[in-house]
Amino acid sequence: MVPLLFSLALTLPSVLAQNCPIAPGVVEWRTRPDDPTRVYLYVDGRQRGGYDWAADEWRDYDGQNWGPPRTFRTPRPEHSAANFGVMRERLADEERLTIQGRPQTRLHRPDTDSLFPDDSDRLRLTIIGTEQHRQAVLNDLINVPELVEASNGMLIQAYSPNDWAVADCGFVTSGQPTIYLQAADGRVLHRQDAYPGPKRLAAALRRARPDYDPAHDPNHDRGTFSAPWRDFPPWLSVTLLLIAFLTLFRRNPR
Repeated sequence: MVPLLFSLALTLPSVLAQNCPIAPGVVEWRTRPDDPTRVYLYVDGRQRGGYDWAADEWRDYDGQNWGPPRTFRTPRPEHSAANFGVMRERLADEERLTIQGRPQTRLHRPDTDSLFPDDSDRLRLTIIGTEQHRQAVLNDLINVPELVEASNGMLIQAYSPNDWAVADCGFVTSGQPTIYLQAADGRVLHRQDAYPGPKRLAAALRRARPDYDPAHDPNHDRGTFSAPWRDFPPWLSVTLLLIAFLTLFRRNPR
């Protein structure tokens, strides 16, 4: 209150001298406990007006009647909201949902999971190398059935060695190309620094997958003769050969 009275004491006399037929003498501001938002001006002991600082209204007082209200504060300009190209006249009165201009209801809106599937748990296959090396692998990932099947469901990405995504993130970038297979948490499941062809990459990817099952390995030799002893352990093969040799030796003694 004291700063307000001091400010009024400095400003109102000059204002009154210009707008009121009152020659200021001894200026005094008085307050009333039952009227906390108003102050009253006394000049030479006579009341000359009152100011309501809450409503910004000044009224002259001639001893009997109060004059019309006047304001002293400069009104603040009303700032309109910034508009960066919005055509407000085309805004709907209520919220609407449309797809390609066709109104939709929230009960029949498309499933966002189908539009943006969650791929956070998928394996990551990353090819790092020159454009020629990268493209060779990418072409086979699309066109070679065996490699397409082995990489099914993986997130496939290709980068040049100086790309920010791999250059300073701990990846080996010196391969021709370097091929990474990573789990969703970043754990490296397989890495090779060359591309020997789609069949060998497909075999490596199959074996590196966490769900690898040897029973599902493709056998391209079916229909051809396969000796059963190929699958015998070495010690058993040597034992069988010794038994066969001893048997033949006994049948043909010297």
